[in-house]
Amino acid sequence: MDNKFKHPLDHWGQILALVGFKKYSADDCLKTWLDLARYAREIFKAQATRRYVLGFTLAGSIMHLWNFDRVGAIGSAKADINQDGLQIVSVVLGFLYIDKQALGFDPTVITSGNKRHIEIDQEGQQKRLILGTLLSPSSGIVT
Repeated sequence: MDNKFKHPLDHWGQILALVGFKKYSADDCLKTWLDLARYAREIFKAQATRRYVLGFTLAGSIMHLWNFDRVGAIGSAKADINQDGLQIVSVVLGFLYIDKQALGFDPTVITSGNKRHIEIDQEGQQKRLILGTLLSPSSGIVT
């Protein structure tokens, strides 16, 4: 049989948002954040026009929201979902209904098949500029 099992995370180009779960201990929050940072780096490698990656971590009952971009990460204050259960419901529903632009995808780059282009208005006419490969995309989080 030639069919080899592929792990779902082999398809970084299809990941829309990140979620990390850990049982709670003193350093679970840091480990979960570092895991998400590694995953964000893989997403930036696979999705060259992605501006930022959103996610959240849940370590025990402590939740943090995260915004990773190519410069670093911004995290929210911690929230205890046992104290405010509506918070986790709001976050999950928010991630389910968010559009691609709000998830960090560049709305000016249009992808058709494996080609990318942008559309500009030049002297009243709509022009399409085909994008080649990026010269040096930053695949990592710099800071």
